[in-house]
Amino acid sequence: MPAQRTVFAVLGLMALLLATFQVSILSDRGAAASRQIAETATIAYVSLRAINAALSVAQEIEVGGSLGASASARPLKVLEPVDDTIERIAGAIFAIAALSWILSAAFGPVSLIGLVVLGLALLASTAPKSWPGVAPLAQAGVRLGLVFAVLLPLVFTTGASLGRIGTETLTNEALATLDTVAVRARETVNNEIEADASGDDEAFLSGVRQSLSDAFGQVSGLAGAGRYYWDNADVVLDAGFKLIAAFLLQTLILPLVMLVLVWRLAGSLR
Repeated sequence: MPAQRTVFAVLGLMALLLATFQVSILSDRGAAASRQIAETATIAYVSLRAINAALSVAQEIEVGGSLGASASARPLKVLEPVDDTIERIAGAIFAIAALSWILSAAFGPVSLIGLVVLGLALLASTAPKSWPGVAPLAQAGVRLGLVFAVLLPLVFTTGASLGRIGTETLTNEALATLDTVAVRARETVNNEIEADASGDDEAFLSGVRQSLSDAFGQVSGLAGAGRYYWDNADVVLDAGFKLIAAFLLQTLILPLVMLVLVWRLAGSLR
């Protein structure tokens, strides 16, 4: 058994050395995979919030009565259910992005802790058998260290990579759809801001002809914006739900499936 103890001692020192210099290839790859998911989710979140902002602005636009009438209406208030649903989708994607950023930051420290525990446990396993309680503690430490330093980053990297490969086309199409609608949304917001900025100058213009021209122009613009967002509501919602499914596959579902498979495989080999 001296040869086995020597091997354990060398492996333990190597694990501690890797922890000292913060070298962990698996954790780096796991952090990179998680970071990529977070960046993609952040892009989707920004596009959804731009669409959300445009819908909120459109709902607040009033068509006021001219020619002595004081009543006003908000014809795009019908978009409120779509606006609320997009807001919920954006919130879900934001939560996934936040989780992914946390994972990308946590892989390094967790893996280093695993290397330290693994190194100390391997060194402890070289202790004489006459030392009571050391062997069970060392075995538990080896298992725990392997889980933190090897198993968790490995299953996450593998699951995230498989999920990214399987959903790459779906994700790219959904992001392109959201980006197209978001461009129109930014134009809507910018046009409304410019209209508000020029409102003071136009306040001096009066008369029946000018009021009618402004009213018809405002109604025409609102109709175009409202029709665009209403016609594309199902497209935006479909893209949002597809992205949620893709991100969940990459961050949770497939890594958990890989973890269960590895755990059962390890149990069958005992």
